[in-house]
Amino acid sequence: MTNEHKTRIDLATAKEHLKLEHDEDDSIIQNIYLPAAEQEIVGAVTLEYESPFFDDNAVFKIATLLLLSSNYENRKATSLQKQNEVPFALISYIQRLRGDYKKWTLKNSQIE
Repeated sequence: MTNEHKTRIDLATAKEHLKLEHDEDDSIIQNIYLPAAEQEIVGAVTLEYESPFFDDNAVFKIATLLLLSSNYENRKATSLQKQNEVPFALISYIQRLRGDYKKWTLKNSQIE
């Protein structure tokens, strides 16, 4: 894959979170797992994917990284290895983002 998807989290940060030193999965992480995780988190909060609310948002980043690692580590559905469920904390982060997004939207609509 040569086309790179624009994401809010860069490949280096994703690989550091996954504790990966090899480059073998860079393309699939950057073009599939990372964009999918970001879209899933944003989609759980709002339909406005381009919203600046998510830029430099630490809760969004950790939620995305948790989902990314869960999807990456459990990518082989037919594996003999134990499959792990999505981290429970992810639900808490999404709920927090929903509340913060609502407050952010109200605040920004009053400014305009």
